[in-house]
Amino acid sequence: MHAHSVIMSKTSARIFASVLLAACLWFVRLPVLAQGLGGFAFESFTSDITLNKDGSFDVVETLQGEFFENRHGLFRNIPVRYEKPDGGFFTVPLDVQEVTHNGEEVNYEVYHEGPQFVVKIGDADRTVRGPFEYRIAYHVDRAILYHDNNDELYWNVTGTDWGESIPRVMARIRVPVDQNQELRVQCFTGAEGSRAQECEVGQEGNSAVVNAHDFLTVSVRFPKGVVEAPTRWEEFRWWLRDNWDKPFVAIVLPGALLLLAWAWWRHGRDVKGRGTIIAEYEPPDGLSPTEVGALLDTKVHPRDFSAAIVDLAVRGYFQIIEKEEKGLLFGTNRVYTFKKLKEADVGFKPFENDILNALFEGGKMEASLSAQEVELAKARVTAEEAIPKDLAAQGYFAKHPQTIRNVFFILGAVTLVGGIYVGIAAAVDTDRFRVLGTFIVIGILLLILAPLMPKKTKKGALAFEHAKGFKLFLETAEKYRMQWKEKEGVFEKYLPYAMVFGVVEKWAAVFKDMNLPQPSWYVGMYPVVFNPMDFGKHMQSLGVATDSVKLPSSSGGGGGFGG
Repeated sequence: MHAHSVIMSKTSARIFASVLLAACLWFVRLPVLAQGLGGFAFESFTSDITLNKDGSFDVVETLQGEFFENRHGLFRNIPVRYEKPDGGFFTVPLDVQEVTHNGEEVNYEVYHEGPQFVVKIGDADRTVRGPFEYRIAYHVDRAILYHDNNDELYWNVTGTDWGESIPRVMARIRVPVDQNQELRVQCFTGAEGSRAQECEVGQEGNSAVVNAHDFLTVSVRFPKGVVEAPTRWEEFRWWLRDNWDKPFVAIVLPGALLLLAWAWWRHGRDVKGRGTIIAEYEPPDGLSPTEVGALLDTKVHPRDFSAAIVDLAVRGYFQIIEKEEKGLLFGTNRVYTFKKLKEADVGFKPFENDILNALFEGGKMEASLSAQEVELAKARVTAEEAIPKDLAAQGYFAKHPQTIRNVFFILGAVTLVGGIYVGIAAAVDTDRFRVLGTFIVIGILLLILAPLMPKKTKKGALAFEHAKGFKLFLETAEKYRMQWKEKEGVFEKYLPYAMVFGVVEKWAAVFKDMNLPQPSWYVGMYPVVFNPMDFGKHMQSLGVATDSVKLPSSSGGGGGFGG
């Protein structure tokens, strides 16, 4: 390998490593970056803590150091989330009372960021440089740990998210005890969770004094009774503040389940019909095969659209001509051509008109399926929306199925997405994953409930039972031969219904040995031999072919508006 190549490889590696490091720092938003790594240095950190009889305490922090570059100020991240002795966590309320810079009051903002209370000190319109002394005074409530034999003030004095070491730390904790009463003091240094004790502890009167050369956490234990124990009401309020997610889940989840159950019972449950399914030898009055398919599951599927095409051919409006063509490379393909036989009747349903217009647009008398796929696909999309809506208008559904379905889908999506956003925020800040889980469960239940909400009326329930009975007949037609054997053209007449029921093979199998003649509306490749089973299978593909057609987007563009 040439030296030049080696140099280039090393350079590329350095660039890649630099970019990767920069990306990592950006995405995790390290506090070190926010506070300017290397932009300042500490000289000392002094914390004066005064414990009050009511269990609160007041803190005055003095931070001394030097800015080596122009800065707007400083971030003070105060840990306020602590672990309880019996498990779980609690967050202490904190109220900032005063902030000064070199003896003068300075602007500051406060906010919570995960387990920390952030004091953003400084002015966006002003920079500072050189030696600094920041003084921060704040009041802390509810930070005492109440044990069986004593009580404890446990406090992270400095925090650990500075990005700079602190060469000298001193904490003085004043406890309201007698001067000669001994305090049990411990200190811990280093990163969060460290058990290192590179620090010195002492007692001066009623004050514990701790010195360290690193980030510092202190524990001061004192006899019970020195500070007031919380009342039952205060304990309950504190518990509620720390564990609000538990009652939230206990109330919201069962409440949502009851509400969803009530919504389905009141607005989604079908009205009862007869309550029994018996074989029916005719389809429901006034309903086309495609409408029957939509009545069954509130939707128009590609096979329902195929049934509409075949139904129009059966009724004599056009002829379907099947041919065989050579494939592009090898093999053969079936191709279909439609030959118009008569115009639409006055009583045609809108979707039937759409199919005829799609097949024979512009006054054509003959057209191929491949040439009209796009127009047929448009007609199918229109039918998917229009037929359930029309069934609702005719009184088969209480409301347009797609409308009520969309309402619950939207509610489910909003609950799921919004709940995940809120839940993750709560979980990241406080480990409250129950909230996230609750929103996910409710959102999923709404999505599951959506397709169950379209409600059939009494008329719809009776027609539904009739349709199921007709399906039963088509599935077991051999059993009911006496009811249909004298009917002329019964196979082709009921074929579209068998298509929407998904029982074409069972319906066609009944006729496979009957030597049926080829229907007049169909011209097959082998007119001498008519196979009902192959025929039924091929007819199902007519409308299904349109399902894969990519429709062009509606025309339009961005821009302004005028008047």
